[in-house]
Amino acid sequence: MTPKSKWNEYLHSMFKCAFEDFHGTDYCRAMKEKIEHDEELCRNDFTNREFVNVEVWIDAICEIHSVESEFMYERGYHDCVAMLKCMEVL
Repeated sequence: MTPKSKWNEYLHSMFKCAFEDFHGTDYCRAMKEKIEHDEELCRNDFTNREFVNVEVWIDAICEIHSVESEFMYERGYHDCVAMLKCMEVL
């Protein structure tokens, strides 16, 4: 395993842990309940075809936000390391 692949695995593991920690919060649970409620309202208001189209659109938005979040997490980690090196802490 190369140093770069080890680094990428390490960052992915840290992001995964942070993601899992967030999903254990009361805030996340409350948001999931709200989403379920809102989904039920949409199911009542839209035809099945309209609902599927909206669902596909929302899934695409969620995917891009997930990738964006992981990128920002990694960038923040790199920036923090660079700052600590600049300060000669590392």
